[in-house]
Amino acid sequence: MERKGYNGMIKKNKKEKGNENRAWTGAEDFVDAGKKAQNYRKAVGYAGEELAALLLLQRGYRILARNFSCQVGEIDIIAEKDDLLSFVEVKTRLSDTYGAGRLAVNRPKQRHLRAAAQVYLQEYTGSCREISFDLIEIRAEHLRGLAI
Repeated sequence: MERKGYNGMIKKNKKEKGNENRAWTGAEDFVDAGKKAQNYRKAVGYAGEELAALLLLQRGYRILARNFSCQVGEIDIIAEKDDLLSFVEVKTRLSDTYGAGRLAVNRPKQRHLRAAAQVYLQEYTGSCREISFDLIEIRAEHLRGLAI
């Protein structure tokens, strides 16, 4: 028996493949559902980062880097305005089921952000005299259930 997975790939029942000792259990669907959910969460996060970048641009910031990543951490957006260099963490939530996004920026996350900012500053050649660590929280309940 053939069936299509969520990504359009054709899967065959293991029993038909000649493995009569082990029938197909449907466990593959759980793996596929997990991948699909992970991709959806990434898409929601990306959409939130896009909105945050647009907000910063509207407020006169210049985006220097997005998703800056190094061994010690990752920074969603690095932007500058006048003499200020901003390291921005973006948290996007479709609901408060698991708490507000700002609650996810705990002490360990803050340490990783500071460490990643130090790595970035070692290579930074701009003229900013001040730095700030900012959080943009996107609450997007109206996006729930839409295909992103």
